[in-house]
Amino acid sequence: MGKRELLLVVGFIVVGALVYQLTAPPAQAGGQSFSASRVMESLRRAVRGNRATTEVTNQATYPLAAGTDELRVTLNAESLTITGEDRDDVAAELRVWSNGYDDAEAQELAKATVLKPVEGAGSLSMGIFYPQAGRQRANVTLKVPSRLRIQIASYGGRLTITGATDVELLNTRGEAEVKGISGRVSGTHRNGEVKIEDVGSLKLTTRGTDVRVANVHGAATIQTQAGELRGSAIDGPLDVDANATDITFEQLEKAKGPIRVTAVAGSITMRGVASDVRIDSRNAEVEVVMDKAAPLAIYNEGNDPITVTPPSTGYELDLLATTGGRIRLPDGVLEVKSDHSEERAAGAVHGGGPTITLRANRGDIVVRTPDAPKHEGSGAQR
Repeated sequence: MGKRELLLVVGFIVVGALVYQLTAPPAQAGGQSFSASRVMESLRRAVRGNRATTEVTNQATYPLAAGTDELRVTLNAESLTITGEDRDDVAAELRVWSNGYDDAEAQELAKATVLKPVEGAGSLSMGIFYPQAGRQRANVTLKVPSRLRIQIASYGGRLTITGATDVELLNTRGEAEVKGISGRVSGTHRNGEVKIEDVGSLKLTTRGTDVRVANVHGAATIQTQAGELRGSAIDGPLDVDANATDITFEQLEKAKGPIRVTAVAGSITMRGVASDVRIDSRNAEVEVVMDKAAPLAIYNEGNDPITVTPPSTGYELDLLATTGGRIRLPDGVLEVKSDHSEERAAGAVHGGGPTITLRANRGDIVVRTPDAPKHEGSGAQR
């Protein structure tokens, strides 16, 4: 196309635009008509962007029906804090950051971000509405009756819950802290850190999560994969199923129920054991320090060792290491018998008592005295 033809095309476009402006019907009430100023304003917005920002804090109180005993929260927020109190309603604080084209628009968008409570069938559901324009970040604080059960679904910000009756986490992620719960804490969590303290009981499934658990007054059941699990002061039965997780439990002297751990890969460390314990592991290093004599059974498959420190009181040992594994005992405890690719040792120590049963396939079995340094056992009887 030559210059002459290009000029003709541009001329036709200009003439067409002028004819449209002269002949187009007037815009309806509330509608917008075409104008050059509006086009320029849109261009300025596209080039300049949303440079203005503001923060707005709104507070509201929501009364609850007499039969409402559950709070369900499904929202997207930077942080969510729920505190149980001696009260009959829900007090909410919503702190919103928003940007906008100018200060007025940023303020308008921040105020348009609101909580959406819906109550019915014994439950209060709490969501949040964001306007389409601009970008907003919200921080939500709720003060609720401590009698409520709390359910959090698909949440990924910072989460803090204290003082409720029961808590359920459904597919949460990120950073979470739950403490001071009189009943059960349950649910699923992934990719982050979870701290749970001072709760009635616990049932938790995690993936890629660092879990910290303390002061569980009842039963604790934990399934975990690809993370770290640290716990202390578990008073009730403990059941752990782990994969590729480093596990450490301490202060187990008050545990009243049996402790069961099944683990693949990772490591298992338990200190203060004073109740019935069974550990089934594969390719995981196991170390147990006992506070009192109690039945202990460890079955380990792989090259990693089993290390046990029994109490100073009496107990029975029943040890078997196969496929090249070795048994290492303090001098003068028991005789280790060898037969081809396996070693055995069995008998009473300090007058006998509960049985400590250790089985290792390929890995070593190391038994220490309570006051022994970690290297003791290298000179085991053969």
